[in-house]
Amino acid sequence: MRLATFALLLVPLLAGCKVAKPVPAEQVTSMEQAEPATETAAPTASDVQVPADRKTALSPESYSEEGWKVIAIAQGVLGDQQNAAVLILQKDDPALRLGNDNLGANVLDTNPRKVVFLHEARSVWIKGDEVQGWLPPEHSTDTPCLADPLQDGTFAIENRTLVIGLHYWLSCGSYGVTHRTFRFRPEGARMRLIGYDRTEFSRSSGIGEETSVNFLTGRKKHTTGIVVIDPEEGDEVPEEKESWSKISRKRWYLDSLDETLCRDWDNQPDWC
Repeated sequence: MRLATFALLLVPLLAGCKVAKPVPAEQVTSMEQAEPATETAAPTASDVQVPADRKTALSPESYSEEGWKVIAIAQGVLGDQQNAAVLILQKDDPALRLGNDNLGANVLDTNPRKVVFLHEARSVWIKGDEVQGWLPPEHSTDTPCLADPLQDGTFAIENRTLVIGLHYWLSCGSYGVTHRTFRFRPEGARMRLIGYDRTEFSRSSGIGEETSVNFLTGRKKHTTGIVVIDPEEGDEVPEEKESWSKISRKRWYLDSLDETLCRDWDNQPDWC
């Protein structure tokens, strides 16, 4: 009686179940021979779309242009670019290396320099803009005793800004030393000048003055009586004095800096 009752209860349960059909032998063989699925390949450098007129490199150090040589590299976070590089290139034209029989270097290298911007995309470094005409050459035929302004200068990416420092001193004819520091930050497709510092002093007296300009706030600080080199015992030390002034709110960019403007003493830009 119990077995009959169990059988009656089991019939509805079996009726609701689907019985799996056997897999044909030929299908089993094909499944066994099938290759396992492969993962999607990671993007490579060839996947990057680069305009035909843009040069590329595998690294900032390997970047090259025919007729030019890389003399300085700054790399880091520039503005919103997480991985950027800025290069200084110098033309390599033997005709612009001039012999000098006077004081100063025996050979004056007057090859021009330029600033080149690179950005990284999937392990490819792509050339962006370049700026020519502002950076001074290694030597000057007008002042052959002038040392290379980049030799003791600054070239770095700091706090998302590009810092370029130019150091001027002469090995003959003058005791004066001038150091100029420019700070740029990206603004659209250009590099805006946001800060400028100028220190000048005499190697003879060790006393100098300093100018600091903030182009974002439109203010300039000028300090005189700065002791740059410790004076000799008994030398008179001037009192340090500080003054503030407002400047023009005109915007300056790396590609608009023109050193010839500094020759106009009455209308010099605040970055001279």
